[in-house]
Amino acid sequence: MKKRTLFVSLVVFLGSIFILNACTPTNTSIKVNETSGSPLSAGTEKIETTIAPVTPVVTDTPTPTQTPTLTPTLTNTPTITPSPTPNMVMPGNYYVGKCAEAPGQYSATISFCVTGVRVTRDRHMFFDVTWNIDKIPPDVTVTKRSDYGNRKMYLIDNLGNRYDHVNGGGAAYKSLLMFENSHTPGWFEFGSPPVGALSFDFHDDDNHMVIKGIYLIPGFGYISYDKLTLDQYPLIVEYDKDKWTPTKAADGTNMLTHKKMPTCTIQAKQPQQPQGKLKSQSKVGDITYDIYGYFDEGLNLYFREYIYGSGLSGMDPNIKPFFSVTIPVENSVVCIMAASDVLARLGLPTP
Repeated sequence: MKKRTLFVSLVVFLGSIFILNACTPTNTSIKVNETSGSPLSAGTEKIETTIAPVTPVVTDTPTPTQTPTLTPTLTNTPTITPSPTPNMVMPGNYYVGKCAEAPGQYSATISFCVTGVRVTRDRHMFFDVTWNIDKIPPDVTVTKRSDYGNRKMYLIDNLGNRYDHVNGGGAAYKSLLMFENSHTPGWFEFGSPPVGALSFDFHDDDNHMVIKGIYLIPGFGYISYDKLTLDQYPLIVEYDKDKWTPTKAADGTNMLTHKKMPTCTIQAKQPQQPQGKLKSQSKVGDITYDIYGYFDEGLNLYFREYIYGSGLSGMDPNIKPFFSVTIPVENSVVCIMAASDVLARLGLPTP
């Protein structure tokens, strides 16, 4: 019996479309409606071939040929005056850690998370996000398409203003294969909010999902970072003091242990051959890592190995930091998001 590849739209993320390729014993072709993601009926007289629409080829930090119009448009940049109760979004780092889920084909589940928000001095908002898919059948592959130019991914603030993303990077603006529990990271840039806009809802209209109540004010996730010096490399990582405790590994070197999940740890190690299989090459913040992973049945823990690739300005190209992250099964998403926040802040020590 002949097998053929069946292309089915799993779910569209921010304009990104997850395509499942599965083997079936039939000889039909299914066209995919790029707007709704629902399958159309196959032709009866001839076999039709589905061709994905052409998407722009962009880098991780592309310059759009047409800049989407941001609503609202501000004519004056408000003066930032720190106060005990600020009336506008202030520059800084904010932890979010909120997710939404959607069902997919073949009983798969797709999740989209906002892990944190970075607000720059010009008050542009950079939303760090991840995509994940689980329960993928063995004979199915999943492709996430780029969200470049997709207006179905946007913000609505508490004043009713809408914001379309003006830039993006990582998996947000890239088409790539996804794997089981890969937690693929990316980011979206949005413009400056007006006075009085302090909370935001992240809309994914392609999948009818909303992540509500993202507060960007002190007291609602504002992060105070501390620094940990790495023993193995002339580098530091910055970590959220409310979530991580500096501890010592068995060999006496510095490591981080999550305060609420003792089996969630981050440890720098000397360069070595990874034990896991390559899951992806992804940007974590502005830094690119080769990410390997495996499961230890005896310890009932997932292990992730992060090998530095590029992205740190002033870094000696011969130095390739290696990090081992232990991940509890019952809180894997939370642990991975927290660890990604730390590894995104790998840096050179300052005098």
